[in-house]
Amino acid sequence: MTSEPTSILTRKKLNLTQRIAKIRDLLLTDLIERDVEVRMVLLAALAGEHALLIGPPGTAKSMIAKRIQLAFNDASYFERLLTRFTVPEEVFGPYSIPGLEEGRYERLTESYMPSASVAFLDEIFKANSAILNSLLTVLNERKFDNGTQRQFVPLISAIGASNELPEGQELDALYDRFLVRLEVNSASAEGFRKLLALTGETALVLDAELPFSPQELEELRKAAETVVTLSAEVEELLCELRKFCIAEEIFVSDRRWRKIVKFLKVSAYTHIKDEVTVWDCWILQHCLWNTPEQRATLFNWYVERIGAAEAGAYSRVSTVVAHLEEQLKFDQKAKEQKCNEDGELLYRMNGREVLESSAVLPVVRDGETTYLAPPNAYANDSKVHDRTNKGHGFTIGELSHLQIDNWHRFDHWGGKWAYLANEDNFYRKDTDLRPVMVAKRFAPQYRDARLKDASVELDRVTKHQALIEDRVKELEVLVNAHLWVTADFLKPALKSLDEALSATKVITARLDKVREGYANLPVQVWGDPEEELVDLIASPPKSANGKKTRTKRKKGAK
Repeated sequence: MTSEPTSILTRKKLNLTQRIAKIRDLLLTDLIERDVEVRMVLLAALAGEHALLIGPPGTAKSMIAKRIQLAFNDASYFERLLTRFTVPEEVFGPYSIPGLEEGRYERLTESYMPSASVAFLDEIFKANSAILNSLLTVLNERKFDNGTQRQFVPLISAIGASNELPEGQELDALYDRFLVRLEVNSASAEGFRKLLALTGETALVLDAELPFSPQELEELRKAAETVVTLSAEVEELLCELRKFCIAEEIFVSDRRWRKIVKFLKVSAYTHIKDEVTVWDCWILQHCLWNTPEQRATLFNWYVERIGAAEAGAYSRVSTVVAHLEEQLKFDQKAKEQKCNEDGELLYRMNGREVLESSAVLPVVRDGETTYLAPPNAYANDSKVHDRTNKGHGFTIGELSHLQIDNWHRFDHWGGKWAYLANEDNFYRKDTDLRPVMVAKRFAPQYRDARLKDASVELDRVTKHQALIEDRVKELEVLVNAHLWVTADFLKPALKSLDEALSATKVITARLDKVREGYANLPVQVWGDPEEELVDLIASPPKSANGKKTRTKRKKGAK
């Protein structure tokens, strides 16, 4: 959005953003450590939403409400401290005596909440059932049932205050009506020193051109609703945040989510933007919690999320890279059987490469060559008829227990060494030979597919890295210029972005190694079938004359 499309808003000398910034800064005058509260309550009022301030007495809650009234032309103000004994007349006005005489139950609402533009309800959760029903209608519909008439309520925003969170289901609906929730604490040690230096109370006066008229407010809200859209990233962020809230057991009603979208659109529109950005989502931490402790959880999720194009992006890419690395290790260790130049499979026998897949070889048992028993061997005075020892052969130790001609023990026999040296006496069996294994050569299509997988992830990571780098560059300027984001967000945001940037660099280095590994895998390259079949290595060594070496196979090789 390059210009404000609405007529009333553009009649002012300042543009919308400058105007709101000036109002905000004036409202902050002499308020110590209330930057977030003023920003959020002001934005809630502009959006037509209500704000809740949770904190102890004496923390400027009512002062914030009174100052918000100054942001709007001719805005009436209503304030009431509620107790368990507060009666509806104190909030909505007394009954009209003449009306009662005529049988009409009508209240005199002038100077009471039904006629207020800004209302401050202190200890709001002390409201009793006699007040609750009418209060809910006023907050949600801007209507008040006065006798037989439904009266329009010009309420811009209600600010509720309480020292404690609501207890009891009967207050859940009231609690849900306050889109903005803020925990207000006493001044810090540093803030306390500033507090001591304050003198008197400043009477704020805003320039006549600054406050918003009812027509401008209506125009702003309608324009935000119709002109501003959610960016794809923000839409995805909200979907992921909803899942996160469910997982963390942070209940957020569907009505609340719809109000949050409108709230975000107003935030974007106040910056003269036609699209909600991830930076506008900073305000979500103040819209979703049910207990103050949950705000930190939501904020931490958001800070981590701004370093990712999508939630879990790093873990997802890391998982994909880990899979590619594991597959690469498997492929690098993969073996296949070696063939000769005729394409015939080779086997290993006695250190030689042969074509036969099996051979009659001496049987080795427990590292020892085995032998046939001598033809004239005896064992325990009985002739040995099975010279193979039941198919196991005899080791030299086992032969030493045999007798020759039932007289001499084998180890004392004079023909012992000649017998052992004669290979015809080895016990042999038909044995399957071990295949000659070499590094597997992959089809080029397989290697190229893996390289493409790695390149796709690398491209995604590179784009994500560029996105983070852009955010780092714009962050300080953006935070300082943003109407609603406070300056203390800069430090954690930069830390999160730096961590995300470091993570992407690690992933990039891992992907580069994966690409290099697959580029160096042995591959099969098929040449012209009319000429020859050629096997090449992906990066084959060069011969002495500088040309690539290759192994030729004859036509028709398998």
